[in-house]
Amino acid sequence: MSVLCPAKPCLPLHLTTLEKFFLLEDRPGFPMTFVIQLSLAGQVDPSAWEQALCTVLEYQPLLSAHIGRGKGGQQCWVNSDKPVPACTWGDLDRPMACPNQSEHIDLARETGLRVWVQQGAERAVVTLQFHHACTDGIGAYRFIGEVLAAYGLLMEGPEHYALTEIRGDLLRGRFQRALGRHVPSGMRTTLRALRYGYDLYRKRPATLAAPTTPSMGRRAETAFPGYCSYSFDAATHQRLRKVAARHGVMLNDLLMRDLFLTLREWERPHHWRFAHPQLRVMMPTNLRDTEDCAMPASSMVGYTFATRTIADCASPDELLHGIGAETARIKHQRSGADFLETLLVADHLPGLLSYVIPTHWSLCTAVLSNVADPSRRFTAKLPRAGGRVRAGNLVLEDITGVPPYRPKTRTAVSIFQYDRRLTICLRCDPQLYRLQDAERLLKMYADQLRLSAEDQRGTAQ
Repeated sequence: MSVLCPAKPCLPLHLTTLEKFFLLEDRPGFPMTFVIQLSLAGQVDPSAWEQALCTVLEYQPLLSAHIGRGKGGQQCWVNSDKPVPACTWGDLDRPMACPNQSEHIDLARETGLRVWVQQGAERAVVTLQFHHACTDGIGAYRFIGEVLAAYGLLMEGPEHYALTEIRGDLLRGRFQRALGRHVPSGMRTTLRALRYGYDLYRKRPATLAAPTTPSMGRRAETAFPGYCSYSFDAATHQRLRKVAARHGVMLNDLLMRDLFLTLREWERPHHWRFAHPQLRVMMPTNLRDTEDCAMPASSMVGYTFATRTIADCASPDELLHGIGAETARIKHQRSGADFLETLLVADHLPGLLSYVIPTHWSLCTAVLSNVADPSRRFTAKLPRAGGRVRAGNLVLEDITGVPPYRPKTRTAVSIFQYDRRLTICLRCDPQLYRLQDAERLLKMYADQLRLSAEDQRGTAQ
């Protein structure tokens, strides 16, 4: 199998400020990891799969590295003596287990990728867990596309498959490229970044109310990866798009509006807890440009925040139009880099970065990651069968997953649009919520979206 561009040695590499942030946020009870799960028709060939994984990881330095002391005694990405993780194989009817019964990945001891393959006679499920310091979701999807293409090459040859040119040297400027015009210079920029961070701290949002029958401080008996999902068919998905277009907004704006309405309904019995209750949704934003397609998997993600009081949610139409205007402004101004700018300024002031990491207060009420069609993130050449991605004898029937959740940020939601369907995935903090609680919150969100698909005006006033 040939790869278009041989990888050049680029380790050791200093950690970027964003990677340091993810390590500081990484705790055994709140691992800074995320999961992506592939549902496949067909049986995975173990030899071809593991060879494909090994081949692609040769060109993915951060996914096959440890963190250790390197240049100048600072924390660096360094070569691992075991760059390819052992792939865990099992039957579909057997639950997966994490090493040492923990979702936490210690990057000093293992690489930031874990892989499970479960399969039966005619279908398979591949689960991949990534450490966020190694890559964000976009990098992970591109990596997955490369592995599927490498597998297809082994199974069928080069006629329908080709891997992407990967340039390890691009990793050296990854954080600066994500910052773009936001690279801090001068006192005015520094003060602006500090003001942005202070506003996030000062205007702290509500935490999602715990259910009346919580898990009582112990982790619920929920099988890994512990999220629930719900899919709308193609017709409902199309109706939601038409409703958004009728209001002059994007589908993402409608999805966010309905998440606010759902959070409001969840919080309604608990209004007594807050003097001035406000909800905040955090949205990851991709900060890559087109010239970054050859970048190996890495974290080039920014964060933006939408904040509304519970009273703001009383008028669904006004809420929708306000969100539409705000997200258009965010995209135009590339506001996702504002958060990175604040982190960089904090990193330059001794001790401040670790101090500002939120532990006892909530950065946001919920995380919403709209993945759209993850197969459109694949940069490798792959054929399709009936609109679905094909890799050798495998057809990708579905792809799901969830971003990390943080202390005091008790739920994470991701939206997928694959094979014309729209799928919601949701996970709640298992130390406070049982799987049934997460399923109830998911049902509330799905019901609200179903109302919107019929163009009803939101929940009862």
